[in-house]
Amino acid sequence: EAAVTRATAELASAKAHTDETLAELSALQAQLEKSSILAPFDGLIARLNIREGDYVQPGQIDAKSPASLLSTAPITVIDPTLMEIDLSLPVYDGLEVKPGQRVKIVPVALEESVAIDSDGDPAFPGQVHSVSPAVDIARRSLRVRVRFRQKGPLVPDGWFVTCWIEVDRKDDAVLAPIESLLFRHDEPFLFVISDNIAVRRRVTLGMADENHVEVIAGLKPGETVATRGRHLLLHGKPVRI
Repeated sequence: EAAVTRATAELASAKAHTDETLAELSALQAQLEKSSILAPFDGLIARLNIREGDYVQPGQIDAKSPASLLSTAPITVIDPTLMEIDLSLPVYDGLEVKPGQRVKIVPVALEESVAIDSDGDPAFPGQVHSVSPAVDIARRSLRVRVRFRQKGPLVPDGWFVTCWIEVDRKDDAVLAPIESLLFRHDEPFLFVISDNIAVRRRVTLGMADENHVEVIAGLKPGETVATRGRHLLLHGKPVRI
């Protein structure tokens, strides 16, 4: 009985020591988690501002601007397959933008050098991800975020791009090339070539994309309009095509 009593006491002491050790282990694991920085996604290291053995405090990181954040954050990790574009749009344009709308994205530096789709158009399809419900006080603009995917790092992080957002669509419209338009007193007109004669025609415009503008009135389907040399034309004068 005395041996059983001693063994029971030793077991209780061992259990208390085990619990104490587990508590210390849990505290050490919590400290280790706080000292580890883990990216929430798989990606590539885009910038490294730290070396082995260096210490980093949260106060050292300056998040006032993207540039200061890049230069003070210990590591910058990006996912080059899923990119985001932040746009600041005037309020009168931004109110027409809604999440889910299609976006055509043209990298500025790729416009003349890389063809992405089957039409030789150096563009990426994207989509409006979010629209801020508040107006930026400093810029008086709406912040719009666009997302797009790419198979490789063709568009590096930090580049400038041009975005065309499809806020409306017409499948049946009379289109004229943007480079055919002229303006006088803010009124649009163009020159229609009929029997080698330049005819000045006032037009009413509708929607537009990056290459064409809809002509609601003043132009019929199939008519020939002048593009190059249009500034030199006079109404009723002959032209050589």
